[in-house]
Amino acid sequence: MKSNVKSSTKDMFMTLCAVCITVLTKTKEIVKCEYQLIQGSLHSLIIRSPDFGIVGGGVSLIGRIAAVHVVYRECCECIYWFGQLTSHSPGVLEGLVQSVGETTGIDNCMVLHLYALEKVLNGLEPPIKAKRLSQYSDDKSLRVWLSYVREVSNAIESTLSLSSQHPLALKASLQWQKIRAIQIFSENVLLNHSNMVVYARQLYLALRSESDFLVCSTVVKVKRVLNIMQGNLKTKLKSKEEKKLLANVRKSCTNFFIEVVSTLCFGQSSAPEDKLIIMLLDIVFTEQMVVDEGEEGGKGKRGTRNLTPFKDESGDKQPIIRSFLLQLLLEHDTENVKNHLKSFFNRCQQALVRGTGVDQELSLLCTQCFENATYKDFCCLSLENKIKAILEKNLLTSATDTLAHSAGLTEHTISLEALESVAKMRCCLLVVAELLQLRVNQQGHSQFLYGRMVQQLLEETRLACTESKVNTIDTTGMFDTTGPIVYLLKLLVYQGGFSCVKKITKDQQWMIPKEFEQDREQNTLDPFVMYNPIYGVIREEMSAAAFGRDYKELEEHATALHPQECVPLLLSVYEVYTMSRASTNIAMQLLPETTEKINEIILNCKALSRDMKVVARKLVSNAQGGPLAALQVTANQPMFQQTLGALVVHAVAVLISRSSLDLLCPFVTLFKPLGVWRIATCPQWQRICFQRQEESLLEDNFMNVQMAIHTLLESVAGHFSRQTV
Repeated sequence: MKSNVKSSTKDMFMTLCAVCITVLTKTKEIVKCEYQLIQGSLHSLIIRSPDFGIVGGGVSLIGRIAAVHVVYRECCECIYWFGQLTSHSPGVLEGLVQSVGETTGIDNCMVLHLYALEKVLNGLEPPIKAKRLSQYSDDKSLRVWLSYVREVSNAIESTLSLSSQHPLALKASLQWQKIRAIQIFSENVLLNHSNMVVYARQLYLALRSESDFLVCSTVVKVKRVLNIMQGNLKTKLKSKEEKKLLANVRKSCTNFFIEVVSTLCFGQSSAPEDKLIIMLLDIVFTEQMVVDEGEEGGKGKRGTRNLTPFKDESGDKQPIIRSFLLQLLLEHDTENVKNHLKSFFNRCQQALVRGTGVDQELSLLCTQCFENATYKDFCCLSLENKIKAILEKNLLTSATDTLAHSAGLTEHTISLEALESVAKMRCCLLVVAELLQLRVNQQGHSQFLYGRMVQQLLEETRLACTESKVNTIDTTGMFDTTGPIVYLLKLLVYQGGFSCVKKITKDQQWMIPKEFEQDREQNTLDPFVMYNPIYGVIREEMSAAAFGRDYKELEEHATALHPQECVPLLLSVYEVYTMSRASTNIAMQLLPETTEKINEIILNCKALSRDMKVVARKLVSNAQGGPLAALQVTANQPMFQQTLGALVVHAVAVLISRSSLDLLCPFVTLFKPLGVWRIATCPQWQRICFQRQEESLLEDNFMNVQMAIHTLLESVAGHFSRQTV
């Protein structure tokens, strides 16, 4: 406090401090911020003594300070956007006093931003004054007006959202929709065809009486103006240039209509009326009359077409699934909109041709749209709030129950509720994967990561991943091939790698597929792990036999070879023989009798199947320039070529040793051209991510390795063919 402050003012401040302390210490509610403290103090002052309040006697200094603080806190957003509006339009302040009135009450002061908004909208008259078809728009003034509208649009829409239910805001909203419609028409049509300004004026006049785009009649007016414009242009078709002009105008008008539907009809907080949604569905889904020869009349055939304002728009030759209207419907989560979603899905199924794979595309499209709509509610939340939202809305449990009751449905009979449940479950599992990764890395507060909410979510996830009706079991009964558990494991591998999965599955045993559990109980080795103790032993025995002519240990081991040791044996054959051919040391060269003896040992090995023996003998006898020459190691060969050759032999050995042909699937994808693989698996990645790999893998050497892969697989009788790969 300054020393020159009057004693009475000091007493006021001391009184306020005393009241603040009283509120802080004796209030039953917890004071969360200093604003709540000031607000409570002001309320106490008003009730306690009129001398210090803003009612009764005089208005004290402390009362004014507290009142300004409270009012500013409650109206700070309105004050901010009021400042934005007046800065964009300085002349608004001059006429603002007349609009509010000379006797400005507290109610009028609280909506000053709406009065300012009204003044701003009145000054946004578009520069479209043409009354004849021959007149052109003033391109310069139009661009200036469009630039100003874009500049002030954020302040206008933010101001409307603050007081959406106030009468002034409702009136301003209708006026703003009309201006936005002219803005969209100008950007899509007038900037490309300035002689269409008369239709912009007709549209502006048509929207003067009614401009609520949530109502069907407003959109009908827009369609009527566009059809009149097209009809007038059709009457003047005399040359190719005029026909081309008509096609360009139709395209521009269609873009304008689509943007109006997306931004003005569905871009508001409220959903459009049912009549409007039905009209839009009728535009997209058509029913054409097909007349067969020799029959009278005709029968209806359902089809699809683009979302267009023109009545004469032709339908698609083959039905096309368009997600535009579906995504717009998902913007509003109301019961009426859900009914229209079902109508959209059913009409899509009726229009599509069965047996062409489009049913599966429709299901995938709907699932992706549902997932995007669901994730919008999560993307801005923290992990704790995401988990809280999942539990409060019962998303994961309800999705599991719905999918369990929908078991057995095909792409022809699946319901929209099941697709929505799949999308919700995918979003929930994405949150679970993020949570588990944080637990492994110990990032974040440990008390939260192991709290009650987290445990409840993990339990719901376990139930979803172990539900037999939701997870599709392979025909062999060995492991889960599809379902939430596979999707969750893929997310964990994608986000944290295999090391993350290993750490997680130590605590969450239910994530391990049944096949891995059986292998662990039997102490089996992963056939895809190359360098294990067994491989080291077999490699030493193979080297001793090849270079030291000591065949005893290799022969004894091959006689009692375990099935798990077949893959290391083939890999050791490949590495010993290829390294021998690449070496310039005479002592490392293999003699013909040595090769013949090793061939005999392999032939007498009972653990090796006939196919594996064929592969082993081809690797042993792989001469320079032979069909598998690309798999040989040479002295000047790059390292990636050596590694690739070993991986190919290893992969083929694993494929032959396993009875399940499902193991071939990842390698079929790997053998595809890299560009095709990139587009099929991760289209969102940039091409530069694969630039270095393409430069190395698409060389001639890699193509030779591909041919060697085909040759090696073709040699395996009864399992694979070149066409399969």
